[in-house]
Amino acid sequence: MGLPKKGTRTISVDKTTYQWVVSPDSGYMWLIVEQKDIQGQRLIARFRYHNTYVHDEAGDWRCLVQQRSISPSLVKSAILLALKRGWKPTQRGLGVFSFWADEELPIAQLSTSPGVPLQEIAWEIVCNLRHDISMDTNWRNRLFHAAINQRFEIPFENEYELRFAAFLDGWTEDGFWIIGIESIDFPHIVMYTTNGVL
Repeated sequence: MGLPKKGTRTISVDKTTYQWVVSPDSGYMWLIVEQKDIQGQRLIARFRYHNTYVHDEAGDWRCLVQQRSISPSLVKSAILLALKRGWKPTQRGLGVFSFWADEELPIAQLSTSPGVPLQEIAWEIVCNLRHDISMDTNWRNRLFHAAINQRFEIPFENEYELRFAAFLDGWTEDGFWIIGIESIDFPHIVMYTTNGVL
Protein backbone atom coordinates (compact mmCIF):
# COMPACT_ATOMS: atom_id res chain seq x y z
CA MET A 1 0.00 0.00 0.00
CA GLY A 2 1.50 3.33 -1.07
CA LEU A 3 1.57 6.64 0.71
CA PRO A 4 -1.55 8.80 0.68
CA LYS A 5 -1.65 11.36 -2.12
CA LYS A 6 -2.70 14.20 0.20
CA GLY A 7 0.32 15.83 1.82
CA THR A 8 2.85 13.58 0.09
CA ARG A 9 5.89 15.32 -1.37
CA THR A 10 8.81 14.17 -3.49
CA ILE A 11 12.54 14.64 -3.07
CA SER A 12 15.54 13.63 -5.15
CA VAL A 13 18.55 12.20 -3.30
CA ASP A 14 21.58 11.05 -5.31
CA LYS A 15 19.49 10.90 -8.52
CA THR A 16 16.80 8.72 -6.92
CA THR A 17 13.31 10.09 -6.33
CA TYR A 18 11.54 9.37 -3.06
CA GLN A 19 8.11 10.33 -1.81
CA TRP A 20 7.53 11.33 1.79
CA VAL A 21 4.86 12.44 4.21
CA VAL A 22 4.82 13.47 7.87
CA SER A 23 2.29 11.87 10.18
CA PRO A 24 1.71 13.16 13.72
CA ASP A 25 1.11 10.37 16.23
CA SER A 26 0.64 10.63 20.01
CA GLY A 27 3.31 13.18 20.74
CA TYR A 28 5.69 12.32 17.90
CA MET A 29 6.16 13.06 14.22
CA TRP A 30 6.72 10.10 11.91
CA LEU A 31 8.55 10.80 8.69
CA ILE A 32 7.43 8.08 6.26
CA VAL A 33 9.46 7.60 3.07
CA GLU A 34 9.27 5.26 0.08
CA GLN A 35 11.14 5.19 -3.20
CA LYS A 36 8.80 6.62 -5.83
CA ASP A 37 6.98 4.13 -8.08
CA ILE A 38 8.44 1.14 -6.20
CA GLN A 39 6.60 -0.78 -3.48
CA GLY A 40 9.84 -1.58 -1.63
CA GLN A 41 10.80 -1.32 2.03
CA ARG A 42 9.24 1.64 3.80
CA LEU A 43 11.24 3.96 6.07
CA ILE A 44 9.83 5.49 9.24
CA ALA A 45 11.99 8.01 11.11
CA ARG A 46 10.51 9.21 14.39
CA PHE A 47 11.01 12.70 15.80
CA ARG A 48 9.86 14.51 18.92
CA TYR A 49 8.16 17.89 18.60
CA HIS A 50 10.47 19.57 21.15
CA ASN A 51 7.65 21.83 22.27
CA THR A 52 8.19 24.56 24.84
CA TYR A 53 5.47 25.52 27.31
CA VAL A 54 4.48 28.60 29.29
CA HIS A 55 1.88 29.23 31.99
CA ASP A 56 -1.30 30.81 30.67
CA GLU A 57 -3.47 33.31 32.57
CA ALA A 58 -5.21 30.47 34.43
CA GLY A 59 -1.87 29.07 35.56
CA ASP A 60 -2.04 26.02 33.28
CA TRP A 61 0.74 24.98 30.92
CA ARG A 62 0.14 25.69 27.25
CA CYS A 63 2.34 24.98 24.26
CA LEU A 64 4.24 28.06 23.10
CA VAL A 65 6.55 26.86 20.32
CA GLN A 66 7.07 23.66 18.38
CA GLN A 67 10.81 23.62 17.69
CA ARG A 68 11.04 20.62 15.35
CA SER A 69 10.05 21.01 11.72
CA ILE A 70 10.48 18.39 9.01
CA SER A 71 12.16 20.23 6.14
CA PRO A 72 13.35 18.76 2.81
CA SER A 73 16.97 19.01 4.03
CA LEU A 74 16.05 16.98 7.13
CA VAL A 75 14.26 14.42 4.95
CA LYS A 76 17.38 14.10 2.78
CA SER A 77 19.56 13.61 5.87
CA ALA A 78 17.18 10.94 7.21
CA ILE A 79 17.21 9.10 3.87
CA LEU A 80 21.01 9.12 3.67
CA LEU A 81 21.32 7.94 7.28
CA ALA A 82 18.78 5.14 6.73
CA LEU A 83 20.55 3.97 3.56
CA LYS A 84 23.84 3.91 5.45
CA ARG A 85 22.20 1.80 8.18
CA GLY A 86 20.82 -0.76 5.76
CA TRP A 87 17.45 0.51 4.50
CA LYS A 88 16.60 -1.24 1.21
CA PRO A 89 13.92 0.90 -0.51
CA THR A 90 13.86 -1.24 -3.69
CA GLN A 91 13.33 -4.61 -1.99
CA ARG A 92 9.84 -5.99 -1.55
CA GLY A 93 8.68 -8.17 1.30
CA LEU A 94 10.82 -6.58 3.99
CA GLY A 95 9.38 -5.15 7.18
CA VAL A 96 9.40 -1.44 7.87
CA PHE A 97 12.84 0.07 8.47
CA SER A 98 12.42 2.39 11.45
CA PHE A 99 14.58 4.33 13.86
CA TRP A 100 14.45 7.21 16.35
CA ALA A 101 16.02 10.10 14.50
CA ASP A 102 16.22 12.84 17.14
CA GLU A 103 19.67 11.96 18.44
CA GLU A 104 21.24 11.45 15.01
CA LEU A 105 19.54 14.47 13.43
CA PRO A 106 19.31 17.08 16.19
CA ILE A 107 17.66 20.45 15.87
CA ALA A 108 20.29 22.88 14.55
CA GLN A 109 19.61 25.57 17.12
CA LEU A 110 17.07 25.45 19.90
CA SER A 111 14.79 28.44 20.22
CA THR A 112 15.58 31.02 22.86
CA SER A 113 11.87 31.36 23.62
CA PRO A 114 10.89 31.86 27.26
CA GLY A 115 9.12 28.51 27.28
CA VAL A 116 10.09 25.38 29.21
CA PRO A 117 10.82 22.08 27.39
CA LEU A 118 8.41 20.12 29.60
CA GLN A 119 8.39 16.94 27.53
CA GLU A 120 12.17 16.63 27.55
CA ILE A 121 12.13 17.20 31.32
CA ALA A 122 9.40 14.56 31.68
CA TRP A 123 11.50 12.07 29.63
CA GLU A 124 14.47 12.58 31.91
CA ILE A 125 12.39 12.16 35.08
CA VAL A 126 10.66 9.03 33.72
CA CYS A 127 14.05 7.54 32.90
CA ASN A 128 15.29 8.17 36.45
CA LEU A 129 12.05 6.96 38.06
CA ARG A 130 12.13 3.76 36.02
CA HIS A 131 15.32 2.77 37.79
CA ASP A 132 14.29 4.03 41.23
CA ILE A 133 10.85 2.39 41.24
CA SER A 134 12.10 -0.94 39.90
CA MET A 135 14.71 -1.13 42.69
CA ASP A 136 12.41 -0.03 45.53
CA THR A 137 11.07 -3.02 47.54
CA ASN A 138 7.83 -1.27 48.56
CA TRP A 139 7.01 -0.31 44.98
CA ARG A 140 7.91 -3.81 43.73
CA ASN A 141 5.50 -5.37 46.25
CA ARG A 142 2.72 -2.93 45.43
CA LEU A 143 3.05 -3.42 41.67
CA PHE A 144 3.47 -7.19 41.88
CA HIS A 145 0.10 -7.49 43.65
CA ALA A 146 -1.68 -4.91 41.48
CA ALA A 147 -4.07 -5.50 38.62
CA ILE A 148 -2.51 -5.13 35.19
CA ASN A 149 -2.54 -1.48 34.05
CA GLN A 150 -3.66 -0.20 37.47
CA ARG A 151 -1.92 3.18 37.82
CA PHE A 152 -0.32 4.39 41.05
CA GLU A 153 0.75 8.02 41.16
CA ILE A 154 4.38 8.42 42.21
CA PRO A 155 4.95 11.17 44.76
CA PHE A 156 7.69 13.16 43.08
CA GLU A 157 8.08 16.87 43.78
CA ASN A 158 9.40 18.98 40.93
CA GLU A 159 9.27 22.66 40.13
CA TYR A 160 7.00 22.09 37.10
CA GLU A 161 4.38 20.09 39.03
CA LEU A 162 4.66 17.24 36.52
CA ARG A 163 2.99 14.02 37.67
CA PHE A 164 4.06 10.42 37.11
CA ALA A 165 2.59 6.96 37.60
CA ALA A 166 3.80 3.36 37.86
CA PHE A 167 1.89 0.30 36.69
CA LEU A 168 2.21 -3.43 36.12
CA ASP A 169 2.06 -4.06 32.38
CA GLY A 170 2.10 -7.88 32.43
CA TRP A 171 4.73 -10.59 32.20
CA THR A 172 7.32 -11.71 29.69
CA GLU A 173 7.32 -15.27 28.35
CA ASP A 174 10.20 -15.98 30.76
CA GLY A 175 8.08 -15.07 33.79
CA PHE A 176 9.57 -11.64 34.40
CA TRP A 177 7.09 -8.92 35.18
CA ILE A 178 7.03 -5.67 33.28
CA ILE A 179 6.82 -2.34 35.11
CA GLY A 180 5.79 0.80 33.25
CA ILE A 181 6.55 4.36 34.34
CA GLU A 182 4.67 7.13 32.57
CA SER A 183 4.15 10.85 32.61
CA ILE A 184 0.53 11.56 33.55
CA ASP A 185 0.72 14.94 31.80
CA PHE A 186 2.20 13.43 28.61
CA PRO A 187 0.97 9.79 28.47
CA HIS A 188 3.03 9.02 25.35
CA ILE A 189 6.12 9.41 27.54
CA VAL A 190 6.45 5.94 29.02
CA MET A 191 9.33 3.58 29.72
CA TYR A 192 9.39 -0.05 30.80
CA THR A 193 11.63 -2.27 32.86
CA THR A 194 11.47 -5.94 33.80
CA ASN A 195 12.05 -7.59 37.16
CA GLY A 196 12.21 -11.12 38.44
CA VAL A 197 9.33 -12.60 40.39
CA LEU A 198 9.50 -11.79 44.13
